[in-house]
Amino acid sequence: MYRLDWYITKQIAIWTAIALLVLVSFRSFNVLVEELGSLRGDYQTLEILYVVLLRTPGYMYEVFPMSLLIGGLMALGGMARNQEITAMRAAGVSVWRLFRALLKSGVLITLVALLIGEGLAPGMRQESEQLRAQWLKFPSILQTKYGVWVRDGDSFVNIQRIKPNGELRSIKTYRFNDDGSLNTMRNALRAEYDDESGWVLRNVKETRFEGDSVVSQTLMKTQMEAHLDADMMSKLGTDPQILSIIDLYEYNRFLHKNEQSVPEYEIAFWSKLAIPALSMLMLLLALPFTINNMRNVDIGRNLVAGALLGVLIYLVNKSASFLALIYAVSPIAVAWVPVLLLAAAIMLYMRRISG
Repeated sequence: MYRLDWYITKQIAIWTAIALLVLVSFRSFNVLVEELGSLRGDYQTLEILYVVLLRTPGYMYEVFPMSLLIGGLMALGGMARNQEITAMRAAGVSVWRLFRALLKSGVLITLVALLIGEGLAPGMRQESEQLRAQWLKFPSILQTKYGVWVRDGDSFVNIQRIKPNGELRSIKTYRFNDDGSLNTMRNALRAEYDDESGWVLRNVKETRFEGDSVVSQTLMKTQMEAHLDADMMSKLGTDPQILSIIDLYEYNRFLHKNEQSVPEYEIAFWSKLAIPALSMLMLLLALPFTINNMRNVDIGRNLVAGALLGVLIYLVNKSASFLALIYAVSPIAVAWVPVLLLAAAIMLYMRRISG
């Protein structure tokens, strides 16, 4: 039976890799075309290709659940067309035994994807953003679990939260003298971008270090000394997926300790936790679909059906995330209710086809 498990795993892995290659190629090409519109200075074609290459592991993890479903449908469809599944059933292999074989395959393949998506992708994505900013002559950027750090000349800026509309929240700025001593420190509640004056800090506590004295004052508003690109900051604020599960967990815990809440990051954390379970369920979904169509196995139809089903589940997940932000639904429910519903549907379908 171990040979059966490995054979099924190998077939699924091959087809999943092919599906990943196709889907990631489309995703990377779209990003490449978009980035070509930013050609200027040191940011030329080779640099763009390198940036897209660094983002590839993230794209792989992004489309992995759909790729695993398509890979499962193609692998099982090919085995059914070659009468291999019929031979297995005749040899006494039950539908539930095939189900367990798929589950083992799903666990193994998903673990590999998890290592790539959570181990390699976040660091490579951050490196791509830093290189892109460097080549475009943007200030140096570092995204951490405690927010975004930006350097512009002798000024350093820490931003704990960037809202989707580009507004900055909980900003700390530090300006240093030429000798490396701290000149000015500011702590602002929020910052808004003005087309004429740039970033305007509001509700600011300012501390100036003048020789041996320290001068503190509170300002309703003042202009930020660092020059930050508004479009760049907006893009950083709308993508919590750049962080790993561990970083998201620590960042959310850090916010809770400071009595703050950022729904976007909580949803991202619970959604990322659900990806491995969702991926394995997508693979398991291929079995009842194939068994139910044993007499008329059409790989092309299975491929189209799998792609449509994968897109549908992807859209449901994305829509649920947006609705959660609008209606303040629990992030745990948003991430896991679709997973539990899909698991229940698969189990009911399996009971039906297994008699």
